[in-house]
Amino acid sequence: MNVLKNIAVSTIFFVLTVFLAYGAVRADFTLLAGSYSVLFTLYLYILFDQKKSNSQLLRKLADKGGIVQRPTWQNTMFYYIALGMALRVILLFNLPNLSEDAWRFLWDGRLTINGIHPFSHPPVYFIEHQIFPQGITPELFAHLNSKQWFSVYPPVCQAVFTATAWLSSENDQAGIIWLKLFLLFCEIGTIGLLWYSKRYFATLIWALNPLVLLEIMGNCHFEGALVFFLLLSLHALERYRIAWAAVALALATAVKLWPLMFIPLVFRWLGLNRGLWFCVVFTVVSIAMFLPMLDWAVLQNMGKSLDLYFQKFAFNGSVYYVFWEIGLQFNYYKLDKLIGVLLLPFPIMAIGWFFRRLSHKSPIFSLYHCVLWTFCIYLFFTSTVHPWYVTVLLALGIWMEDNERVVAAGRRKWSIPLFPIAWSGTVIFSYSHYENGAFIEQKGWIALEYLIVLTCLIWDINKNNVEKNA
Repeated sequence: MNVLKNIAVSTIFFVLTVFLAYGAVRADFTLLAGSYSVLFTLYLYILFDQKKSNSQLLRKLADKGGIVQRPTWQNTMFYYIALGMALRVILLFNLPNLSEDAWRFLWDGRLTINGIHPFSHPPVYFIEHQIFPQGITPELFAHLNSKQWFSVYPPVCQAVFTATAWLSSENDQAGIIWLKLFLLFCEIGTIGLLWYSKRYFATLIWALNPLVLLEIMGNCHFEGALVFFLLLSLHALERYRIAWAAVALALATAVKLWPLMFIPLVFRWLGLNRGLWFCVVFTVVSIAMFLPMLDWAVLQNMGKSLDLYFQKFAFNGSVYYVFWEIGLQFNYYKLDKLIGVLLLPFPIMAIGWFFRRLSHKSPIFSLYHCVLWTFCIYLFFTSTVHPWYVTVLLALGIWMEDNERVVAAGRRKWSIPLFPIAWSGTVIFSYSHYENGAFIEQKGWIALEYLIVLTCLIWDINKNNVEKNA
């Protein structure tokens, strides 16, 4: 009976995922959100079903001396993780249907192989001046969503874009498959890293998460690379391999700049001597990778796009939207720069607060907590939270799993925070922005998204306080 149940659940999960990747369209929000909600409900069912098995395993291990062993092929968790890997391979071949970013990746890479710096001109420049290097076509231009913006993608991304352009200089679909192949290797690395570090339930959470499947593999977002390098750095820090941790974090920063906010926390946790060595290695590796971008005109162009992104563009914000509505009540319409100035101190203060709480004597899980909450606060106070951003928060949340500590304490404990998992489900509501192609923010759906996330967040905080006092 259990075998038939698992086959039925796996089949429905498989069909829904393939439909959302190959058949759903962004403008049909009702169908998109409805299908995703069913898929996510099925995902939660699998998690809670496997959680029971995982809790029983931990209890048995506590009775046998507290040695955590990996699940074997006889455990259904193994099969669900294999299902997640199979879906990643199948999603190699779909064209992104919820985001246009992948076509910009192709555009940047093809400029580079034609000897044109990708930060030199926005895409519209080439159309206006009728400049069409190999692979730069009006058809590719039509797919772009940031036609008047300069590129903002750091060197690791640009290196992958360039390699993709060399492999496929004119075939767009083949180029996207090559991009996804890189992300597939990153996903294999992330799942392998979670498994190797004995975070077995976390491996399942990541392997089957619908948001991860659809946004990283389905829609080709490089948060998949960021997560791999970030977790690799944290894994190295667990073993005090300082140089390797610095190199991995530099690679993560060269995918997206977010990990820069974690540098003070890592420095504080390592202490003065180790922290300085970490910063030296990180700086040297970062300079080596960013060296091609160390041109004043290039930095200015990138800065213009970043400034526009953070101050003019808003999508799926939370506190930002609250401030915006308050400002409108006072008939103050130049709100973008004002709100940016008002919200910027909060993530900075969070870093300062966690910096003071950490020390070189703190356990490694204190560092993980600080990194998780720092990024959480950043997402709450930024103007833009694309759905794929939440995959990074999810990765930091599931990295909190600590089977060894739970078994040693002889307790059945849910060591993974709930709110990142919940957010990976509710963030689909942000796609209401594209309903019927209108590009209008639906504040009711956004409010529902954050209401559920905040409820789970409060539950996590309260549960953590109860456990501390127990």
